[in-house]
Amino acid sequence: MLLAVNTLYRYADDPNRIERIVWVSSDRQACFVVDIYNNSYPYPRQVLDIEEGIKDGTYIIEETDPWFRIVDLETMSEKEQKRWNQAKEVIRTIATSGFEPNIFLPIERAKLIQKASEQLGLSPSTIAKYLKRYWKRGKNFYALLSDLDSCGGSGQERKLSKKVGRRSKYASMHGEMVISDEVKRIFRITLDKYYYTAKPNKPSLRWAYEQMIKDYFAIEQKTASGILIPIVEEGSAIPTFGQFRYWFNKWRDPKREVSSREGARKFQQQYRPVLGSTQQDVYAPAAVYQIDATILDLNVVSAYKRSKILSRPVCYLVVDGYSHLIVGLHVSLESPSWAGGAMMALLNASEDKVEFCKRFGIEIREEEWPVSGVIPESILADRGEMLSSKALSTIEHLQIAVKNTPPFRPDWKPLVERYLGLVQQHAKPFIPGAVNKNAKERGERDTRLNASLTVEEVIKVLIKCVLHYNNHHHLSDYERDAHQIGVCQDFCVNVKTMLHMSGLTWSHWRA
Repeated sequence: MLLAVNTLYRYADDPNRIERIVWVSSDRQACFVVDIYNNSYPYPRQVLDIEEGIKDGTYIIEETDPWFRIVDLETMSEKEQKRWNQAKEVIRTIATSGFEPNIFLPIERAKLIQKASEQLGLSPSTIAKYLKRYWKRGKNFYALLSDLDSCGGSGQERKLSKKVGRRSKYASMHGEMVISDEVKRIFRITLDKYYYTAKPNKPSLRWAYEQMIKDYFAIEQKTASGILIPIVEEGSAIPTFGQFRYWFNKWRDPKREVSSREGARKFQQQYRPVLGSTQQDVYAPAAVYQIDATILDLNVVSAYKRSKILSRPVCYLVVDGYSHLIVGLHVSLESPSWAGGAMMALLNASEDKVEFCKRFGIEIREEEWPVSGVIPESILADRGEMLSSKALSTIEHLQIAVKNTPPFRPDWKPLVERYLGLVQQHAKPFIPGAVNKNAKERGERDTRLNASLTVEEVIKVLIKCVLHYNNHHHLSDYERDAHQIGVCQDFCVNVKTMLHMSGLTWSHWRA
């Protein structure tokens, strides 16, 4: 497993001891970790020791972050907001990535804390408290929020005979209420009815509270005009919004909240924990090809009569899941289908790219697009063209396995999804007739009138974009497995031995 910042691992012999990686060196040899339940600063560890511990079972990867929380900023008090802004200012001053790893060294950290104390007017102990909280709870600004909702007996529910908590700052015309089991039942019914609901406007917690008061703590009175309106009698006891919010946070379930208010599909796409990547499914080039199509954000004209504006073309891309190389391209005016695009894109993925580019007047060398004659082991698609019976011949005669993602899950083939956007992003500013996001606003010129390129000319532009990406895009965050890392290390050792025998240094090698 590739260890990264914010990776959590638990000691097998002590389930209550969990450490978080807060920094990893560029050579992936050393790192700093912090005990998320201990009030201490980060301390250094060797990455290799942690990896070996995970392999032999000494450490266990923790997939759920105990400090994960969903924050509703609308319910935050002014005092909490002020304290949160103060903590964020401390982090911006001395604990951002530009101060790492110095901030983890005791001597340098003391200097930075003293500097922040003089600059922000806070005590060193307060700054140290913010730093420890920031590192222990995930290195994000939400980790700096206070734990006021956790004050009191941890895990114990008290039986109260009178209202607890600080006194209200302003006098109220209503009496105070002790939260009994019956009132808690009303809270739960209200949350299920008014808050955990898939309404388009996503009702707020304050609105749910007001509906609860109207339904359970108000009486209906008839006005002079005969209209019934809910009235809360003066002096009657009602729960405050603070009490309602307290029990809401106590019962809060992030997964249920997102799924019920925004839908299970939205949770799976944007909020679920990501425990792996598509890189785990590939082991070599051409092991998995990802294919998808999109309607390009541009208009084209007829090659026979340029004054005739045609529709927006459909672009198919095929991407190799191992090397992230764009291996196939097809653009046409036909709707997304097997014969109209998917079949031609897969054919292009295996044909000679030198001859393909020559048909469009582009001269390239074989090494600039080295994918001719390659047939993949499997194809990953999205339940569209590759799910039809017409794709069976590919499986039967070429022995290519076809995999399809579940509905509404583009995140299972992220490479081709993102590259479709990247190719357009690079080409759109220079293509006449490109569709802008404000194209339908009143007073804007119809972008179709600017169209001047034919389909072949668009293909020529996209080929240039693909060639630039394949040859000049640096994969800075590429996840390498243990075999790849071992091959690179062996290569470096061989180069170092060769230089030593020749009496040369690394500077000669770089030159």
